[in-house]
Amino acid sequence: MTEKKDAEKKDTGFTIKDSRSFSPTGKRKDKEKKDGGPKKKAGVEDKEDNQEKPIEKKAEDIPLPEVNFSNFIFSLSSSAIFHLGEFPDPVYQKKEMNLPLANHTIDTIGMIKEKTGGNLSRDEETMIDNILYDLRMLYVKKLKE
Repeated sequence: MTEKKDAEKKDTGFTIKDSRSFSPTGKRKDKEKKDGGPKKKAGVEDKEDNQEKPIEKKAEDIPLPEVNFSNFIFSLSSSAIFHLGEFPDPVYQKKEMNLPLANHTIDTIGMIKEKTGGNLSRDEETMIDNILYDLRMLYVKKLKE
């Protein structure tokens, strides 16, 4: 009977080891082991040592505008203006024109105006009319250049 009790004490089930390389927060787990970590060959550098670590931005660090109809239309109009080459790419700092994409975005705003007809406030209606007029005039000007 004592053997059975000893066996019950020793048999605690199974052990689960987490072998994932990332923690639940998304950070890379430390590869080093208790014995000082993995051995490197002389003259061989670890690829991770030479790479720059990306800057981590948390969602709460980036202020976002309120989600509403006006901001949505302003976002689309900004995209059209960017494709018309009015301001530079934030990464490459170079102005580039893509008239088909600009036209597509302008047409999208026009479709939204048509589909929301009768459901907009006066201010929203005026805003979308003015934005469409300005974008269409700028598009025609860019076509002539």
